[in-house]
Formats: sequence, C-alpha cells, structure tokens
Amino acid sequence: MRILGIDPGETTGYVLLQVDDVSREVAIERAATWHGLVEFDAMVNDGLFDGIDAMAIEGYIIYPNRAQSHVGSHLYTAQEIGRLLWVAYTKHIEIVKQQPASMAKSRWPDDRLEKYGLLLRGESLHARDALRHALTCFEKLHE
Repeated sequence: MRILGIDPGETTGYVLLQVDDVSREVAIERAATWHGLVEFDAMVNDGLFDGIDAMAIEGYIIYPNRAQSHVGSHLYTAQEIGRLLWVAYTKHIEIVKQQPASMAKSRWPDDRLEKYGLLLRGESLHARDALRHALTCFEKLHE
C-alpha cells in the first residue's frame, strides 16, 4: 500500500510511504516540500500521485471563534486542499481527511518517530507533519 501524507499550505510538505500490508513495515519513499502552483504542477507531472492508494490530508475548517483571523487571508491552505482533492478524484485515490497537524503530533511525537526509525532529519517541519498525517492514516486504515 502506498500512502501520501500531505501538510498543505503556502509551503506544502509531503511524504510518500510504502507499507507492506502483511508485515506492516513502513518505508519512506519520498519526503519534501513544494511551494505554489508551479511546483505543485511539477509534482503532478513528475508522477508523485501515480499509484497512490490513499492520501491523508488535513481538513480545513474556519471556526466561528477564529473567523476574524481569516479576514484578508488568501486561504492558501484551502486552495491547496482543493487542488489535492481534484487530483485525488481524477486519479481515484482514497482521501482520508484529518484534524490539523497538532492532533497528529500528539499521536506521533518525535520520540515515537525516532523509536520506529522514521524521524525525518534534514527535511522541513512541513514534511515531518505530512509524515505524521500518513502514519495516522495508516493506523486508521488498519484498525
């Protein structure tokens, strides 16, 4: 099974996991970031979304008590999620929406990532949050 974890925003982190369904061994195939529409298009053309079984992305909700903070915002995260949903639809990828990365951080803190040899070093924090989303997705799909 191949799971693509995404932490969307102006800088979007991603991690592509290869998971052995029998042994449940997890290997990181790719981890990086992209910035904006041009780089997103390059990721699509580069085949990042080909052969993906599930895509874990952060849901985006504007809560009434935080609505004021979005005034004047370009809502880059929401735009990125829309592009991802379109790609998933066209490529028949299962979407697993999740809570913000802060929730995945409590489930997959750095020490747990380190324990399983999955702590990304040298990558952005966005890629590390994408890893957390992918791992949380894997756990949910195999409960």
